[in-house]
Amino acid sequence: MDLGATICRPLNPKCDICPISMRCKAYDSNQQSVLPINIKKVKNISIHYITGIISKENQYFLIKNPKGLLENLYGLKQYECNSPYEFIDLFQKEYNTSLKVISYIKDIKHVFSHRTWIMHVYHFELKENRNDLYTKKEMSLLPISTAHLKVLNSYFKEN
Repeated sequence: MDLGATICRPLNPKCDICPISMRCKAYDSNQQSVLPINIKKVKNISIHYITGIISKENQYFLIKNPKGLLENLYGLKQYECNSPYEFIDLFQKEYNTSLKVISYIKDIKHVFSHRTWIMHVYHFELKENRNDLYTKKEMSLLPISTAHLKVLNSYFKEN
């Protein structure tokens, strides 16, 4: 880090005193003025979710994420909404299945490079069985996103 901060800077690099200039591709190709490429940081935005740990008789509801962020990884259901009751309404509309809120668990934050999820975690209970429920053992074999693993590990540690 010191080398980058004092010698190999994006503007006015000091190649003449650099201890590794003989191995430097930019120096070798006389490209010091354009390399390294300085990529501007993307503004990180915060998104608040109600995240549901949805259970039915020691089985847990997980979804496989569609295209986009966390594609093909399994995770918990979450909605960008304001209350667990709004979550229940949205879940009912999407899955045609009723939920009952059991308890608030905690808030968990997960930081990506370009966004931060603030997950307000609640435990819900399904009123009927579904095919997309998994036991803890089955869940351990699934590729689950790190953000939701953090939530599940916290939940199982306390329960």
